[in-house]
Amino acid sequence: MGPSPDTVAGLRERRAALAEQLVQKLRGDAPLAEAQEVHGRLQLIDGVLATVQPQRRAAWRGQAIALAVVGAV
Repeated sequence: MGPSPDTVAGLRERRAALAEQLVQKLRGDAPLAEAQEVHGRLQLIDGVLATVQPQRRAAWRGQAIALAVVGAV
């Protein structure tokens, strides 16, 4: 079982905030190390979110198959 929907929503919000921070750091004169730190956090969140996506698709596929079987009966 993966993270709860609230956790996933929180990660998506955090990702959006970090993406905005990265844009600001790249536009400004922030040290490269700061931009790299934010980028690393974005990559970690993207990795977690990528593991959630296939689980959702698999759950949806299972529900669709069950609905088709019930419909056929």
